[in-house]
Amino acid sequence: MTLAPKSSKNSGEHSQRKTNLNSATSDIKDVKEEQLMGDDISTKIKLSSFGQRRLFSSINISADKWLLTLDEHSVAKLDNPPSLPDGLDRKTELDLRYLGCEIIQSGAILLRIPQVAAATAQILYQRFYYQRSFVRHHFEYTVMACLLLASKIEEAPRRPRDVINVFHRLEHLHGKRNESKK
Repeated sequence: MTLAPKSSKNSGEHSQRKTNLNSATSDIKDVKEEQLMGDDISTKIKLSSFGQRRLFSSINISADKWLLTLDEHSVAKLDNPPSLPDGLDRKTELDLRYLGCEIIQSGAILLRIPQVAAATAQILYQRFYYQRSFVRHHFEYTVMACLLLASKIEEAPRRPRDVINVFHRLEHLHGKRNESKK
């Protein structure tokens, strides 16, 4: 009598093992099918460009681009700014440089930015236009960008919206002055 229940118990375990074995076999088949499908997909889809050669030519992060010393190359850059070949005369370029610095100073006062940040913005402005032309880059946008960057560099950050509002105010003040002179 004791043997019969054990055999029925063993037969139940045996059938359970068979079921587990069948499910494991079907799982292996499913994994193999997924791998085959994955191989088909990988032939259709191109992998990312990781590890491949980059498409851009180069990036120069040296300080030589921004340092203006008294060597021959820097003096030549100061004598022939990029705006001259684009058709802007030297006097107009100097006036735009001076005007940009005045606008930066006025904007810094209205934004209540420290003088150090205003001076940093003026330096950024001057250095930018020794690399780029006034003809190709609108100086009002450059003035705003320089003041915003300088405020962040000198840790007196202002919101971009505040900078835009201040320059809008300066445009209106300048426009009213011109109307009253006429």
